Amino acid sequence: MVTSLHDIPGNHYDQIPFAAVAAGTATNYVAAWYVPFAAQVQRVLLLFTDAITGQNTHTCHFNLDDTDQSTELGNTDFVASTNAVAGTEIAIYGTAKSMAAGQNLYLERELVGNGLASPEGVMVVEYRGV
Repeated sequence: MVTSLHDIPGNHYDQIPFAAVAAGTATNYVAAWYVPFAAQVQRVLLLFTDAITGQNTHTCHFNLDDTDQSTELGNTDFVASTNAVAGTEIAIYGTAKSMAAGQNLYLERELVGNGLASPEGVMVVEYRGV
């Protein structure tokens, strides 16, 4: 009998890299995760290669959208006092969510005002088979 990742108990982690984005870049999706089998997403983290210092008027938001891109599951808005230290985890989602094989999660970088440059990073999805 062949064992698949689904059959291995415990949590699994996928890392989806995304590129740096210039300050004035329009809102767009920067990363996507494909659900390989029926799974329960435990949490989603962001890690950046460089620091981000939040601003109030000209900034960016990172939004985690569901498979149809119409439901926002979580977000981190880089407004004043919301900063990211290089290599430090930022939890963007932390509620268990059951998903069917073939669905997706999308990471959107939203432009606010004139925007805020954001460094490259990874979206880490922690999940387990159901």
